[in-house]
Amino acid sequence: MKKNILIVLFTLSCSGFAFSQEIKDLLNIDANETLKAWFDYYKSRENTFSLDNFMFESEAAIDEMEGTICGIFDDCFDPRYAVFLVYSPNKRYYIDFHSYSLLLDENNFAAFDIDTEVGLIDVKNQTVGRIAFFGLSFWLEDVFWKNDSVIVFLGSGLYENSDEYRYPSIQILDLSEKKVKIYNYKDALGIFSDYYIQKLKKIGIEIKK
Repeated sequence: MKKNILIVLFTLSCSGFAFSQEIKDLLNIDANETLKAWFDYYKSRENTFSLDNFMFESEAAIDEMEGTICGIFDDCFDPRYAVFLVYSPNKRYYIDFHSYSLLLDENNFAAFDIDTEVGLIDVKNQTVGRIAFFGLSFWLEDVFWKNDSVIVFLGSGLYENSDEYRYPSIQILDLSEKKVKIYNYKDALGIFSDYYIQKLKKIGIEIKK
């Protein structure tokens, strides 16, 4: 009986290590400006912050459907949002996670919707799809493309039954396999992340008080 218990524990330990190593293999901090900026922000708030501490949480199918936001080819597209669009390396697609939730007034002051729709826009075929939708439990802070078919979401997740403690979270979406893998930080950092707000301020957008 003791042997069985030891085998189970060993298996779990190896799995955790493998998943942590997998995300380090997928993401090179020094090779991507977006990832580096996000990583450096959390590192400045918590000096022990490390990719070693991200653990695999779950895998699911990407929930694709028709999007509700406007594409750059639509008359309803607000050109002020062009600065936020994240294009794939081949420029065929872009991600828009601002148009739905970031509400800009005529003076460029911002307010926020509690929900975030993540749009995948096909520039060539002029179609707008939705590949993710988040409520208060997850704040999407930044996005980048690893290649033409893999997208990385960087954000902050909320622990259940808590409105104070959030943990960094990384989601890797593979469009060719239509799957998303979620990696969560092993602990809540006990800080309120204003990464997204600071990002907006850098381009001259102030938050409504």
